[in-house]
Amino acid sequence: GTVAGDGTGGTQTGMAPDAKVMAVKVGVQFSDEVDVWNAMQYAAANGAHAISMSLGWPHGQNPDRVTWRTNCENTIDAGTAMVIAAGNEGSGAEPDNVRTPGDVPRVITVGAVDCNDSIASFSSRGPITWQGIAPYNDHPYPPGLIKPDVSAPGVDTKSDDVCAGYSFKSGT
Repeated sequence: GTVAGDGTGGTQTGMAPDAKVMAVKVGVQFSDEVDVWNAMQYAAANGAHAISMSLGWPHGQNPDRVTWRTNCENTIDAGTAMVIAAGNEGSGAEPDNVRTPGDVPRVITVGAVDCNDSIASFSSRGPITWQGIAPYNDHPYPPGLIKPDVSAPGVDTKSDDVCAGYSFKSGT
């Protein structure tokens, strides 16, 4: 609804209402990394121009950051943009606050702002680092790499509520 809602149900909610959507269902448990990687490959192989993911793995869950970065970069190199949530951990714990894969340098990482264009209290923010993550060992902290790349309205934003009309949601 936030990406491509076209108003069919009475209220336009999407930023790109004329976009075509390829819905790809994945697991959302921390053990489902491979499921998401397969979905990324499927979407890219089937012509997706962009992949939007409102998901992520906190570093405390030990995501396979090397495989995430490799798969995201391969997807981007194949011509598919990656647009990924920063996460909802708020501020603090730099440089481990932005979830993986939102911490991958070449993805477009999205944070949340409120109606006054102030950063949402829950929005994860960087900087991030890949120092100590072989074979990359880049973006040493400090200063690290600035993330998120962009922020958008994410506090009480109207969106589709599957089978129930519309509701207001918050997140990145």
